[in-house]
Formats: sequence, structure tokens, C-alpha cells
Amino acid sequence: MGGAGVRNITEGGITKGATVGVLLDLTRRTLTFSINEDQQGPVAFENLEGLFFPAVSLNRNVQVTLHTGLPVPEFYASRSAMP
Repeated sequence: MGGAGVRNITEGGITKGATVGVLLDLTRRTLTFSINEDQQGPVAFENLEGLFFPAVSLNRNVQVTLHTGLPVPEFYASRSAMP
């Protein structure tokens, strides 16, 4: 989770078997990260617009499995219900 616009970085790395969530909300135009459904900091990016192309960057000797269309995490679903 890096890049020039990142405000909050997860310390300690990500352990084997962890689930990294990337939640793109096109209504609110935000991008939020989670690890094992625990939100990592506040919203990572705001006021997003344009085209989006998913990408993954890995170090050597690692594996990744991508799952798309998962249910919205509880931390985000409960926030969405607020007025």
C-alpha cells in the first residue's frame, strides 16, 4: 500500500494468510484499505475520478489470490448506514 499520495501506512507488514481489502467506492469517490476486514487508517484516497485499473505489486517468493465482488466489510457497511 504505497504511492506518493498515501497518508497512512500499515506497520509490521502483512502475515501469511491475511486478506487485504481494497474498497473502491465510486459513489463517494474514495479508496479504503483493510486487512482481515479491519480498516487501515482513514480513507486513503478521496475525490477520485477517471478510469481505474486494478494492479498488484509483489515482492519475490510471495503468492497472492485475488477475489472480486466480495461483500462490503462490516466496518464500511455500518458507516454507510449513518446519515
